[in-house]
Amino acid sequence: MLNNLFDFKSFDGPDPAYESKKLPSVSEIKSKTNPLLQKQGSFFTRIRTFFSQKPLTDKNNLTGRINKELEKTSKEIIEQLDIIKAELQKDHNQHLSNSFEYAVNPLLREYKTLKKQLAEDSKLSGAPTSTYHDFRDWIERAALWVKVSNTPGRGELTQAIIKQMIEYTHVLIDRDIKTLQDYAEHEINALIQDLENRERVRGRLTEKIAEPLALLQALKNTTHFSLDNAAQWRDELDTHRTNYFNLIFHEIGIFVEKESIDESMNKVSEFSASPLEKVTALDNEIRALLGPLEKNNALTPKEKKLCMERLITLEKQWRDDSQESYGNAHIQNIYSHLKGELAIARILLQ
Repeated sequence: MLNNLFDFKSFDGPDPAYESKKLPSVSEIKSKTNPLLQKQGSFFTRIRTFFSQKPLTDKNNLTGRINKELEKTSKEIIEQLDIIKAELQKDHNQHLSNSFEYAVNPLLREYKTLKKQLAEDSKLSGAPTSTYHDFRDWIERAALWVKVSNTPGRGELTQAIIKQMIEYTHVLIDRDIKTLQDYAEHEINALIQDLENRERVRGRLTEKIAEPLALLQALKNTTHFSLDNAAQWRDELDTHRTNYFNLIFHEIGIFVEKESIDESMNKVSEFSASPLEKVTALDNEIRALLGPLEKNNALTPKEKKLCMERLITLEKQWRDDSQESYGNAHIQNIYSHLKGELAIARILLQ
């Protein structure tokens, strides 16, 4: 999911001294006196052997052999990650221990998904699928975590965790943006009927949400922190990310719905001026009522009473006018929207 995890040369982290360092080789790790590292020497040898295996050609045994090798290797990696977690907890460095778990937990969740998908694929095909290659990629990335975690000292592990946290945050922001794009496209296609008008609405919507979307994208630039304040950095960034996402999501819904109403009003103008004038006037009155309610929740009792009286009047006007326009589908569509606006106003006044 996160490529080039240990490309320290491209990492602009808080400790530039690590940028020029390379990860130690397997032989260097095995040569250390730490008993845990010596015990893991055979583990790294098996990992290297796994990636040097030649593709199997016997299709009758291919699926079973592949699955067995993947499960065996991945199980050993997960066991090693559990050992590392235990060792970090013994170090009494709560920030490093918690940050390590935060860094590898997405990897463990990915493993569960790949394992399930691989089992499903093996029932349908006797040859390696894309899931097989994704699983090999997962093993390679997870093994790197084991290797860097057992490098003497905690400097490179700290740098790797910080880099992974930053990249994972970028993934979440990109996912938010993709979700907003899909939502906007769905709303436009569902509510805007005229094909040429859809393009105009897309252009205007792009301008409308450009500023908050840029602020959401700019959160990728907030990358300087240490493990001591990583949790605070993550919480603050998630708060900003959620706020920007909700703001843009709301703007998209309101903007496209308004464009849909305007489109409907343009269509009904050819039928009758009187019903159109009525629904337009009612729409303006409701918007005038909603404006103060949405911006100010601290209404005085007197202001709240006046707003409620106005709302009751508008609700009665809506009932009378909507009945008169019965049979005109376009006008009824607008009245349906106004009914929702009146409901929102009543909720805000409660």
